[in-house]
Amino acid sequence: MPRGQGLVIAFHCVPGDVEPNIEKFWIELRLRLQAQGQELLLATTASVTEPQLPHLRLPFHLPDIGGVPGQVELADPRLVQTISNWYRIGHVEAAAVWCRVHGFVAGLLDSTQPAAVISWQSTHPLSRLTRQACLSRDIPWWCAERGWLRDTLTVDTCENNALSEVSRSLGLRRAYGRYEIPEPLPQAVRDRFHSGASARRYPQDAPAQQVPLRQRLGLASDARVFAWLTHGEPHVNSIANASVQANHGMNKELLQAELLELATELERMGAWLVVREHPFNAIHGRCLDIHGLSNVLADDGDLDELMDQADFFLFTLSTLQFEVALRGKPFGLLARSLLSEPGEAPFRGDFGDCSGFLRAFTTTAEWAPRCQAILRKVCFLYENQLLDLAPDQGRRAAQELADLLSGCNGARVADAVDGLTALRSASSDYTS
Repeated sequence: MPRGQGLVIAFHCVPGDVEPNIEKFWIELRLRLQAQGQELLLATTASVTEPQLPHLRLPFHLPDIGGVPGQVELADPRLVQTISNWYRIGHVEAAAVWCRVHGFVAGLLDSTQPAAVISWQSTHPLSRLTRQACLSRDIPWWCAERGWLRDTLTVDTCENNALSEVSRSLGLRRAYGRYEIPEPLPQAVRDRFHSGASARRYPQDAPAQQVPLRQRLGLASDARVFAWLTHGEPHVNSIANASVQANHGMNKELLQAELLELATELERMGAWLVVREHPFNAIHGRCLDIHGLSNVLADDGDLDELMDQADFFLFTLSTLQFEVALRGKPFGLLARSLLSEPGEAPFRGDFGDCSGFLRAFTTTAEWAPRCQAILRKVCFLYENQLLDLAPDQGRRAAQELADLLSGCNGARVADAVDGLTALRSASSDYTS
């Protein structure tokens, strides 16, 4: 087996109270990297509780990154516009942020000459700028993100969305074409990721008392309820490159138009639409506008109650579509995802009208074969694309990633540490 050399830089952005297993995974990965002549350095926007993890502490809010020494290059206009969209700041300020962040990333890479870099959340401006900097230096790059299934990690050479290597790799597509689900796996995956566990991915206070969904919303006990669970913005729709939205079949204006279309069609059916926004959207003022729609209700109650009691579901990019898939509940998609291939979850853009789209997942005869195809895809992703972070699986997952990184080589660890020390001395923006 090839043995690598040098520093592996991984970006860490998820606080321990949101997902403690990620930091535990980095600890395991560091041990295995050290055994093959490499070292791990976290560039982190979240607090690190384990003292044995070497790390640089960064501001979560990119405009708070200060100036660092280094040559200023011509700003990338598309990334500048993405920063402007992401943080809702003016173009001049966004260009200044780009220069400071570029200086930070360039200084870090040039001083340490890492063997590999793992950035976090592929749509984030920091990740997109880091990828660009790595590619220009021929540094192997991956992008991590919390996986589509709970307590998993995805490490992708492309994107953490529908543009993942799962959909862009000829080899993976061929492998999926040959894939047969091992007989015990579907139930094992259900037991592992659904059985009795909450679907919540962000902290939420438990309800003071359990009140049935329809009763809480003032609906008849037999009312048909469609639940739309949105993804968190800023995200895909904040990227300046229109091709990203085009390849997801989604943009802000289209989603608002589809909301009106769905409200009209569901009213004709005598059904209700309940919109549950991602926790980020209310914070950042990026919610759908439901004003004036008499059969559309907002909900911020207990997530598991909503998922258990709604009849049908709609998603854009939320990973909760995988939770619903494991529960066998019917759903449709308003953005392309890894579950929107032909014969899988119906995607609105593949249908000429809204009624045909709704029939594709509300009619048992149409939904049943789709449900089986979706389960096959979920099992394939679990076996081939996701790292399981469960306590009894984390060591094996860390070794698997370390094996992948063992073929990467950079400057000697001692030289990388010396370069990092010099960089820290030159700028107060590098902490820890």
